[in-house]
Amino acid sequence: MRLQVLSTELELLNSEFLAESELEVWQPLLRRATGRHVAELYNERLLVSTAYPAIDILSHDWYQGFASMRQSLRQVGSKEII
Repeated sequence: MRLQVLSTELELLNSEFLAESELEVWQPLLRRATGRHVAELYNERLLVSTAYPAIDILSHDWYQGFASMRQSLRQVGSKEII
């Protein structure tokens, strides 16, 4: 598993690979987030950001910003930066 930290402009700030032994710590989070066991994951991406109040997340403006960011992440990911 590779952990990456991106800036708000989607520039790669830091990247590191986790050893197989370190994955055990992450397994509960990954299982809950994806619904699958770590061994079943293949080239998956899990975006983690700061928490937002539910009222903000449910707003139209927040969703439009999220959709735009998701599209930008797909473009960056297609270039194998992520």
